[in-house]
Parts: sequence; structure tokens; C-alpha cells
Amino acid sequence: MERKNVIVCNAKESHSVVRVSSPSESSSHPSTMDKISPYYVHDVWSTSLYKLCRPFLILMRIGGLFFIHPNGGPDFDVKTHEVSSATFSSSSKPSPTKWERFERGSIIYSFIVLSVGLAFGGKFVFTMVYGISSLWMSADFPLLVPGMEYVDLRAALMEGFHPDGLDIFVFNFISGILTAFVYVVPAYFFTLIAVTLSMDFHHLQRDLEVSIKDDGVVTIKSLEWFRQRHNSLCILVDMADEVFSPWIALTLGCNVMQVLSHIFLLAINTGRWTIVTDLTQAYWMLTYFLQMAVILYRGSLVNEAAHGPLRRLYQIDQTSLTVPETLQLQTFLHRLTATPIGFTAWRMLPINYGALLVMLGTYVTYQLLLFQLVPNDNDTVKALASGFNHTSISNPQVSY
Repeated sequence: MERKNVIVCNAKESHSVVRVSSPSESSSHPSTMDKISPYYVHDVWSTSLYKLCRPFLILMRIGGLFFIHPNGGPDFDVKTHEVSSATFSSSSKPSPTKWERFERGSIIYSFIVLSVGLAFGGKFVFTMVYGISSLWMSADFPLLVPGMEYVDLRAALMEGFHPDGLDIFVFNFISGILTAFVYVVPAYFFTLIAVTLSMDFHHLQRDLEVSIKDDGVVTIKSLEWFRQRHNSLCILVDMADEVFSPWIALTLGCNVMQVLSHIFLLAINTGRWTIVTDLTQAYWMLTYFLQMAVILYRGSLVNEAAHGPLRRLYQIDQTSLTVPETLQLQTFLHRLTATPIGFTAWRMLPINYGALLVMLGTYVTYQLLLFQLVPNDNDTVKALASGFNHTSISNPQVSY
């Protein structure tokens, strides 16, 4: 087969646009060539999906959450395939483009954000060990008016640092914003990608239902056309899962632990905390529950939509199919039934409706085990409520 020619667009067009000659040009079917455009235009930057995701991508850029390797971007494809004798004959290394310099700066910025996050986490651990652990928090917090307990708590949170220092204030402010980006933006971006993939699968399913008559005969489009279209969407799902699967596993695991600990603290502090403390704990629990619900629900919708064509394919009358069409049908059915299609928790747990029951069963099991550790002794309850070892408790009674 002839080598495919790649033509670089003129300077007026965006650098992300690359025209690749269609494989049909070398095909032996001239009738098909007349119906297919001789060039395939690849312009990710001007697609509606990219424009829809652009606000979230900008926020993720500001939060230092991702970067694109300079050797894997659009300019790399253009420079690699550019049909120019000067490019291939020249031995000098080309100077980096504006896009490459931007991405190299993004790499440095991402590592700076990571360093700031690690420093902020180290400061929190330091204050927890050397500041809050030595503080006795009274359970009689006022509802709205700050009291001495809050003053002591603030001093404990700034243990080892000057409470009124401008540098510490700026550091806490910037670190808080960056950690908020890490916590909030990926969940919204995941929701947007999941909704988009679900809509594409639903469009495919509707087209397939229209193409298959009630008597099981395929019309309008060929079965192979639908199979190739479905497989292209599955490839997009796999690419998205490679990005989101570590985040999904980390989010589900950490949020389950947070919910377990918060409900355990509520159980041992019933009647001791004030309204403000109860509302704060309820807010964080709802936040953890909501983030898990978004991941499980949206991931399950993608899984359901990806397997949507299965019901309609079983209605096809195979007696009217040729041998190649039968093989196409079997390949399509195998793709839909062999392995789950959708997001995963680091390739360990498919995100489907069954994952909802798995997470619910895990949570209920360990929550019941934690409830068995609720102490009966009042002094022990008071110590656990504050979370510190303020008093020495001899022979605490624990119910099993």
C-alpha cells in the first residue's frame, strides 16, 4: 500500500489542524472514493467537546493538575509527518515552538503546585502532632460568638508558626485554593466527560434501533458500520479510564474512610457537640457522599449506555445474514458481553450498578465493626471526642 501523504495546513490555520490523506485514496473501489472526502481534518481545538471542556481545563491548568508532554502534542505530529525536504535533510535541531515552551512551563508549574501541596500537608501534620494533640477542646462551644476555645484552637493550628505572619497567611491562602482545585475540579470534569460519552452511546443506540426493523432485518446502515462506530467510542472510554481510574480509586477509598470516621465521631459524641459542630460534620459527610455518588452514578450510566445495543442485536434475524455479516455480529456481541465497558477504579472495580452495592456493603460492614468499639466509660468518650490523649485513663471499658 502506498505511504499516506500528510499535508500541513497553511499559516492562517490553527497549528492543531493536520490533514491526512484518506486510506480510501489507495483503495481499488473508485465508487467509494467519490463519496469520501480525500482529506480527514483533525482539529481537536475547534470541536464542540473541547469548547465545552475548556473552562474546566483552564481551571485544571490553574490548579496545576495536568500537563501535556511536549513530545506528544499536535506540533509533534506536524513536525514528524511534515513532507518537506528541508525538514528531513536538515541536521540542526528545530527550535521549540510556542506550544512546546508553554507545556514545559506547565510541567514546572505542576511540580511547584505539588511541592506547595506537600508543604501544606506537612504543616498540617506538624500542627496535628505538636499543636492540636496538646489541646483540650471543650465540648461547650458557643453557637455563633467565638469563645476562648476557638482562640486556643487557632493557636494550636499555627503551632510552630507565627499566627499573624503575612508569609504564613499567604501560604495558607494559596495552598487552600490549590487544594480546593484538586478536590473540586476533577469531579466536575469527570461528570462532563461521562455525560458526553453516555450521549454518544445513546445516539448510536437510537440509530441502531432505527436501522433494525421489527422483523430483524438490518437496513439503512451495515452492521459493520455500527460495530466500528461503537468500537471507536469504546476506545475513547478506555483512554478516559486511563486518566480517571487512579483518581476514582483514590477518591472512593479515601471518602469511605472519611465517612466511617465522621459517623463514628458523631456516634460517640451524641448530645455533646453543639449545632455548629454537628452542622460542620454533616456538611463534610454530605460532601464525601456526594462525590462518591457522582462517580458511581455517572460511571454506571456510561456502562449501561455502552452495553445498550446488546438488546437490539439479539433481535437480528441471522437467517438473512451472509457469512461475513454473521462474523461481524458475533464480534459485536463478544465485545459487548466479554468484558465490562466503562470506567474502573484502577482496573480493579468496574464502575457499574453492581459497584453501588459493593461500596454500600463495604461501608455498612466496617461501620458496624466501628460501632462495636464505642467505649462505655465517660472519660474514654471524652478523650475520644476531643481526639487527644489529655488524661491518662486506666482500664477503659470497651464493649465488643
